[in-house]
Amino acid sequence: MQLDSVEIQFDGRRPWRTLARLFWPERRSVALALVSYLFKASPVWILPVITANIIDVLAHRGEGGLRALWINVAVGAISILQNIPAAAFYVSFLSRSIRNVEVRLRSSLVRRLQMLSISYHNRTDTGAMQTKLTRDVESVEQLSRQVVDVGFFAAVTVLVTMVVTAWRMP
Repeated sequence: MQLDSVEIQFDGRRPWRTLARLFWPERRSVALALVSYLFKASPVWILPVITANIIDVLAHRGEGGLRALWINVAVGAISILQNIPAAAFYVSFLSRSIRNVEVRLRSSLVRRLQMLSISYHNRTDTGAMQTKLTRDVESVEQLSRQVVDVGFFAAVTVLVTMVVTAWRMP
């Protein structure tokens, strides 16, 4: 009897490690999704700095103020315009990797169910088992999206805030 990769990867005591192992074959796609997510979310971090720069330029009206104003406006416009393709790349890469993990997880679970005895299948309600399987795999999908959408965004936001604060007010 050959064990499938999901069974080998599963560790009930370390769920985060298990999740990382499930996504290991998709690491390239996940990395591209995270990089595109940084570009997608960059206006959230860039626009406050640009707004502060524009306010400084307008308040002090020094030498080269008009040039600095236009540079800040251009950087802000570019950061907003690049958001659309970056969001498309993010959704594409993340969805692809999550779909591939879901397919592997479902097929491993189905193979595992097929190994069970006929008497087990006679005692168990097949519809309830399929519903539970579907719900569990969807829970893995939702957790994965939440980790990236909320967890990664929060971590990067804290890091960017610290860097910008250290740069603007050392």
